[in-house]
Amino acid sequence: MVINRRRFLQLSGVLAGAALLPGAARAQERFITTQGPWRKFDLATELKFVKPKGKAQAWIPVPAVNEDDWSRALGSDWETNAKVARLEEDEASGVDLVYLEWDENETAAMVRISSHAETRDRATDFTRPLKTAELPKAERDRYTAPVSFMPHDTWLRETAAKITENAKTDLGKAKALYEWIVEEQTCQIGDLKTLVGSSNSVAPTPEGCDYLNSLFVGLARVSGLPAREIYGVRAAPSQFGFESLGAVPADITAKTHSRGEVWLSDYGWVPATPGDVRRVIRDEAPGELELTDPKAVSARMTLFGAWEGNWIAYNMANDFVLPNSGGTTVPFLIRPRVMTAKGVMAESLADGYNLKLAAKELPA
Repeated sequence: MVINRRRFLQLSGVLAGAALLPGAARAQERFITTQGPWRKFDLATELKFVKPKGKAQAWIPVPAVNEDDWSRALGSDWETNAKVARLEEDEASGVDLVYLEWDENETAAMVRISSHAETRDRATDFTRPLKTAELPKAERDRYTAPVSFMPHDTWLRETAAKITENAKTDLGKAKALYEWIVEEQTCQIGDLKTLVGSSNSVAPTPEGCDYLNSLFVGLARVSGLPAREIYGVRAAPSQFGFESLGAVPADITAKTHSRGEVWLSDYGWVPATPGDVRRVIRDEAPGELELTDPKAVSARMTLFGAWEGNWIAYNMANDFVLPNSGGTTVPFLIRPRVMTAKGVMAESLADGYNLKLAAKELPA
């Protein structure tokens, strides 16, 4: 592992200082500076497949995250030809899903789910520490624990220790971890696997740049900072002109996306999505932007402490046991899981299941 510490620390100091400036002074860098109004969405999930003979089941996540500041799950309804269709609410994990079971003689399985949710922009004002309630011990234990795809192994511990060795506060630690990922990582998961060597810390994390948000959460947890990954889907274009941070509502099938949060004692849960900064660098025109490009700088300034409310959250669960599955555990549930008598069914293959997600924004 090679860390350009001089450049990293210089940039970290500059950006950390800028992040603490009053809102007006940093307006040109941050594209979200205040809590936005609530936005209401309908989310349509359609799943179909040619069913082989025998039993078939599906587990489809639906919005279940209720957070006073930024997310309201408003329920789901559905139509299907399954013989069993019910909402499974797992209070311990916070997962809601539609569970389906088709008759052995059914040849064409289908379900259409309509979910309803409200969301909004978030913005943390680091110039105004809050008197937040202490995080309950059960939550602190949960959100500092390792998970199957991000164990607290030697590589993770040593990397986190090197990154945060000069940080004096929880905010400093979290910001240092965020800046290191932005500065040193890319969206190519193979690069990190090479860095990690024999460690299994990054498999099977969410795809694309999202795995960097998983990495941030893992590094934060091993540093003693409660952190969590939230699984959901982008539902609308970015209102701030970032193509890579939005979705075309008519078809958001490929836009499932995870985000990260870290608990800071003076601020509560704070958004932190370094993976989206790297996504901007990789995908915004003309592509492969320099870190000094205005779009990259703006994303970097904003996405520690803020995120845009064009995204619907499903759940925050890791290592989740699927109900009625005989004990099958999945590392996270962000896309449907389908199982037939032949085993787990893949998505969008000739003999797999077909999924379509679409969103519609409604008057608030």
